[in-house]
Amino acid sequence: MQIPAGVLLDRFGSKKVLISATLLCGIGNIIFVSGDYELALFGRLLVGLGSSFAFIGVLKLTLENFESKYFPIITSLVISLGTLAAAFSQNISVIISHYDTSWINIFIYSGVIALPLAIFFQLIIPHEKYSSALMPKFSEILKRGKQLIKNSLIWKNAIWAGLLYTPTVILTSQYGVLYFKQSYGFDSIYSTTMITAIFVGWIIFSPIMTHLCNKFSGKKIITISIVGILLVSILINAQLLKNYAIGIAFLFGTFSASQVLVWYYFNKICPPSFAAVGIAITNMLITLVIEIGQLSAGLAIDSGDHFNINANTSITIAFGIVLALAFIIMINMIKKIKNDS
Repeated sequence: MQIPAGVLLDRFGSKKVLISATLLCGIGNIIFVSGDYELALFGRLLVGLGSSFAFIGVLKLTLENFESKYFPIITSLVISLGTLAAAFSQNISVIISHYDTSWINIFIYSGVIALPLAIFFQLIIPHEKYSSALMPKFSEILKRGKQLIKNSLIWKNAIWAGLLYTPTVILTSQYGVLYFKQSYGFDSIYSTTMITAIFVGWIIFSPIMTHLCNKFSGKKIITISIVGILLVSILINAQLLKNYAIGIAFLFGTFSASQVLVWYYFNKICPPSFAAVGIAITNMLITLVIEIGQLSAGLAIDSGDHFNINANTSITIAFGIVLALAFIIMINMIKKIKNDS
């Protein structure tokens, strides 16, 4: 739904679409607990459709209401706050469940709250500068979307960002606990604390990276970050500085936060009037690269087993390859942007 969501946002503007998407999520949650298995599937489908507009819609809203020079910093703040909200929403669900509230009621509450949220959005989100009649038509959006898909800069920008973020996804998802267990000998609980430290570093430094990019060269910041992620990975794999493990994990997240600069360069590549489609394409490509990266990490672990190489070492080697590719593609992209400008 990424590209269809982008098309609808470019055609009708962010306000109408985001309000409709919010209501769709609410209705989906209520339908999910209201009937049999087929109805539950339909409810989850509605939630998925509605939530697919969230990230793209917020970035489109930013471009509609702020000068383009503020887009990267606001985007990094949105990503940080969104990550925090996702983390705390789980805690809120647990707290509610402790008051003898069934999971069914939790879904109903989350569905009902969509209505006041939609009203709130109606009141605070500014009206579009142009009516739907003056916004780009579907045919024009689709035509420009095809041009964006063929634009090599869009691809390069998404690929380097996806590659740079792949180590973070790997350590904060399926292989993180295994990695820290084998590297430092931590138990599962402390390994999850290390993962939390990565997230905290990422959340705090995402806006800071964007601010630094406005002061210094984006190429230098990303290069330093790539080297930093690799060095931190080597330190962890070599079982060094174990007493400072939490700080090292935080540092890993700090360097990884430079991935948000993908939106700094996106702002230089994509025209604002078709930004939602461009954001959708970029986000889709980043996700695809990350998925391939995770599969590659699994392949590296399996290959390492044949040579009696520990999983943490195989993962670190995979990080080195992924980060080298990210550096090469990033350098090539920035060079082309400068030549085109």
